[in-house]
Amino acid sequence: MSQQNKELRKAVGDVIVGIILFIIGIYVIIESLNMKIFKNFSDAPGFFPLFLGIIIAFLGIVLVLQAYKIGAFPLIKVVLSKENLKKFVKDDRTLRTAVLTLIMIIYIYVLIGRMHFAIATMLYLVSTMLYLKSANWWKTLIISAISTLLICVVFQYGFRIPLP
Repeated sequence: MSQQNKELRKAVGDVIVGIILFIIGIYVIIESLNMKIFKNFSDAPGFFPLFLGIIIAFLGIVLVLQAYKIGAFPLIKVVLSKENLKKFVKDDRTLRTAVLTLIMIIYIYVLIGRMHFAIATMLYLVSTMLYLKSANWWKTLIISAISTLLICVVFQYGFRIPLP
């Protein structure tokens, strides 16, 4: 593959990532503006997220514009073609990423807040490590228990941050 083709493929990825960053930045901006203001906006909890959202959205725009200058937009049709999308969906790495994302979503939106943080974290770590087959089941339990204990101790007593 020639150097120019590699740069065009990278630019197509930059377009996709740039659009995702822009959407995330806009979401962060909207959510930060919805946060409660106590005295003035500069000391409100939404001030720093607003600043980060603006930066993220701006960087997304920069990525897309740089890819446009290189000439990546015609290649987007090829990358997003039916055949390439079928290959992407059937790829083992896509399935692995989807399952790990699902486990994380369950941890964040289902487990945390409905059970003790340590139990939810332990379940998350065990399920992730078992899915990845990183160790046998008893090593997974030991590693998850020690990690959960360290997380709880460091955040509660080291950083004095209350856990949910």
